[in-house]
Amino acid sequence: MSQPLHHIVLFELSMTTTTVDTQAIIDDGIELLGQIPGVLSVDLGLKAREDREVHIKSYQLGLYVKLQSDADLDVYSPHPNHQEFLARHKTKWTKVQVVDFAGK
Repeated sequence: MSQPLHHIVLFELSMTTTTVDTQAIIDDGIELLGQIPGVLSVDLGLKAREDREVHIKSYQLGLYVKLQSDADLDVYSPHPNHQEFLARHKTKWTKVQVVDFAGK
C-alpha cells in the first residue's frame, strides 16, 4: 500500500490582495481542490505565527493538501479544478513555495 503524499504550498500575496480576495482564495481552494480525485483533505489559512527564528516569514497564506499517494499529485496538478483555482487567483500572489513529502 502506498503512503499518502502531503502537499504544502506557501503563498506570498501581492500588496494589492485584499482580505476579500484572500477569503475567496481560501473558499475556492477548499471547494475546488477538495473535489479532485485522490484528495483526502484540504485546508487553507493565514499564517498563524512567525515569532520564532526558525519560522518561514516570506508568506501570508498556506495550503495543505493530503493526497492518497504520490501518483495522485500527477492527477491533481493538471486537473480542471486545480487549473480553475489558478486561473481565478494566480494574480493575487507574487511567489509560491511548495513542499511535498510522503507520510501517514
